[in-house]
Amino acid sequence: MIISATVHEYAHAWVAYKLGDDTAKAEGRLTLNPIAHLDPIGFLFMLFARIGWAKPVPVNIYNFENPLRGQFLVAVAGPVSNLILMVIGAALLKIVTIIIPDTTFISTLIIQFFVFFLFINATLAFFNLLPIPPLDGGNIVDALLPDRFRETWQSIGSFLPWIMLIFVLPVSPFFAIFSNFWYNFIETIVFTLLQVFGI
Repeated sequence: MIISATVHEYAHAWVAYKLGDDTAKAEGRLTLNPIAHLDPIGFLFMLFARIGWAKPVPVNIYNFENPLRGQFLVAVAGPVSNLILMVIGAALLKIVTIIIPDTTFISTLIIQFFVFFLFINATLAFFNLLPIPPLDGGNIVDALLPDRFRETWQSIGSFLPWIMLIFVLPVSPFFAIFSNFWYNFIETIVFTLLQVFGI
């Protein structure tokens, strides 16, 4: 979880810096030090609700030569980094299953680690792609919309996080429904990737 969230936020900061915005670097976020990125509440949600987040990386899109293009690329960078980690994790898991007998206690622990690693990265990638501000998906939609629709989207977007809370808060009556749906969705993604690698 620490690795996945850290790489996700570092990817945002790195792409923003490469495109000309040093806001994240100035605030100490252009680093792979997990302490700089982890959000305690988001971490707890990941543990208990299967959905979580890290501290958002500060970005000033007006430092980019093309603000909307930069906003899109920075937003996409986080989820893409988690998808890359998923592929790396699956490849390493394949190697483990080849070189270590699957009957040993050590191999069982390693396999469990990598499977959980895949679940965490899938969750971070796809949850952040939901078209809800301030998630990456909300920024992606904002960057791609024609100018005439952007103001309307931003007005609607201000209400979407509150609607999301209805589904992700454990005390909500809709939490169990959403949680089961989300787990089944992520499970499908993970096991499809495992099948691709022949695991």
